[in-house]
Amino acid sequence: MLPDKMEGEGTFAEYYNKVFGNSTYKEKVKPIVDKALGGSLRLFVEKVYEGSYFNRDEGEVVLYVNANLPNGSTLEQMNALVKKMETYLSDFKEIRQFQTAIYSARQANLQIYFTKEVEHSGFPYTLKSNIISKALTLGGGSWGVYGLQDQGFNNDVRESAGSFRVKMYGYNYDELAYWGDRLKEKLLEHRRIKEVIINSEFSWWKDDYSEFYLDLNRERMAKENITAIKIKSSRMLLAHGFLRKVFEIFESYQTSIDMICTSVVGVSVSIDNTKHLNEILDDLKKYGTVTVDKDMCIICVVGDLEWENVGFEAKALDAMRDIPVRMISFGGSNYNISFIIRECDKKQALQSLSDALFNE
Repeated sequence: MLPDKMEGEGTFAEYYNKVFGNSTYKEKVKPIVDKALGGSLRLFVEKVYEGSYFNRDEGEVVLYVNANLPNGSTLEQMNALVKKMETYLSDFKEIRQFQTAIYSARQANLQIYFTKEVEHSGFPYTLKSNIISKALTLGGGSWGVYGLQDQGFNNDVRESAGSFRVKMYGYNYDELAYWGDRLKEKLLEHRRIKEVIINSEFSWWKDDYSEFYLDLNRERMAKENITAIKIKSSRMLLAHGFLRKVFEIFESYQTSIDMICTSVVGVSVSIDNTKHLNEILDDLKKYGTVTVDKDMCIICVVGDLEWENVGFEAKALDAMRDIPVRMISFGGSNYNISFIIRECDKKQALQSLSDALFNE
């Protein structure tokens, strides 16, 4: 890990700089030699820069400058803003170096280090004052200047709702905005509250929150081309194995069942694959009377349907009061109620359910 250059005069220093300071050695030879002979020390020297946590003198004077931009800003805008400050700082020969880090389109930081001759003089304080003046003239964002163990500067223009915040969550932006306005009006009635701000900025550095608008096609919110089959047989009463025989028929023709409902002397199932429908019906007729309804569809109402939660099922059933329902499935899942109706009634059913469950 030889130094790039040897300071001083003399034959040895001149010879050293010629050999180890030329571009050929630095570009082609040095990377190989350092990797072969440097060991872990090489990684430390290369990765830990001057003035970092590991090797900065705790007594060194450092000035910190933070730049912030509002939501919706771009990296190009932040880069242009920081470049103006860098250009300004480059005119001061008393600055040994400054390091810039742009973390995002909204946040950047500069660390300023001084030469040994001036770091404990009055210049850092003068520069701090000058940087504050420059920040005020630059505009376009918020600036913070800290260091030197005195009071820092900050012209943050971001609005804040104070130390008290109410978070509201939901899927309907219009409803959230409505209740937010209602709450704001109520709070402003209190004589100690001067201002209430409504926004979506939960985090300082997070970009604008997005609003998603879902325009649902209600006619496609149901499974179509369903065939409902009902098998009615007195032999099913108190009999063992009847359902197994019915299911074995569908299994033999590799036809899956979508829904199933049972009663004391009958069972209704629905399928969406009618490739072997005639063969299935012929086999089922051996066990009872078979009824077939075609051109049906399945509508599922999804929600928190734990059986202890009362009221939701009643609303769904009430919404279907004017629509002929072929089958109802409930209890097999904690999350949905399924209805089988005629395809011609699908649009009316979906609208009725939407009005009853979501538009109250």
